[in-house]
Amino acid sequence: MNDYKKQWRIKNKEKIKEYNKQYRLKNKDKIDKWYEEHPNYNKTYQKNNKEKIKKQRKNYYQKTGKEKWENYYQKNRDRLLKNHQKKVKGYKKQWIKLINEHYGKIQCQRCGYKKIFRNIDFHHRDPKEKEYPISSFFANKPSQKRIEILKEEIKKCDMLCKICHGEHHYPKDFIDSWLL
Repeated sequence: MNDYKKQWRIKNKEKIKEYNKQYRLKNKDKIDKWYEEHPNYNKTYQKNNKEKIKKQRKNYYQKTGKEKWENYYQKNRDRLLKNHQKKVKGYKKQWIKLINEHYGKIQCQRCGYKKIFRNIDFHHRDPKEKEYPISSFFANKPSQKRIEILKEEIKKCDMLCKICHGEHHYPKDFIDSWLL
């Protein structure tokens, strides 16, 4: 019999939801009065059934949370992306300012290039010591912890423009032999 009831509830979810809504609207005063007479009912229930509630919430969000987010994202994609880009742009400016203060001028240490920041790479002298790519910081808001991590990471790096960085990784004789 329980299986039948479960199946019926699953099939008639919307019907039950509508019925409950209508019931609450019709009996609002009665429901309010009952909660006034039993002020600790919800607190007691929550206290006694903490694990059960936690499990129900987890199951609910596992099943529906992802779908809801995907639907919301599809409807609001352009606005969300625009807001995210604004935030990241602001964070990037803050990070550049911090790097400027800590490192001095942002320029290539080989040729002195300093026109456009995005053309500067942070080359780790010893790749084994690399814990974080420097670029991963720019998408997040600067915090004291992140700033300290960035300072430590920058100490392990040389600032090189894209061209010098490419030449460092692929020496000229290698490139010439490849082109021939």
